[in-house]
Amino acid sequence: MSITCPACGEENRDGARICELCRTLFGSVATVASHAKVPAEAISPLLGMDFITTFKVKIDSAQQVLILTLPQSDAKTPAGHGEQWWRRLFRQFKEQRKHWELYRDAVDQRMAKSQISEGAGMERLKRLRVLADNQAQEAEKLHNRLERHASNHSVPREWR
Repeated sequence: MSITCPACGEENRDGARICELCRTLFGSVATVASHAKVPAEAISPLLGMDFITTFKVKIDSAQQVLILTLPQSDAKTPAGHGEQWWRRLFRQFKEQRKHWELYRDAVDQRMAKSQISEGAGMERLKRLRVLADNQAQEAEKLHNRLERHASNHSVPREWR
């Protein structure tokens, strides 16, 4: 039996709810029906929004377990989320990308107007330029992943 991993979209031939890569990333994962229970100590400090938003999340602090439930999906709630959720998430990703592009442009302008061609001040501007460029690229990658996720779940174009 083949199941698509809700976290990354990979096809699982072993019938597991979460693929081998995601199991590796999140440690020992016990799955029951449409629930995945991940022991708290197995989770690295940060879980990406693109992973977490795939699930309904509940934290059982007594058992120190993060419970990930696959949401019900239908025409009004593709991948378990309604129109406002999809619109908000696409808007946030676009705004983040635009923010870093504007920041990068501002650093470029400052570098162009600077009387300094070398030294600590210019090195700092160069580092900020690289940071802004990397952040803009990452925002674009996340937007593209969200776009693929939306396409895979038949999210209407006008919601994006």
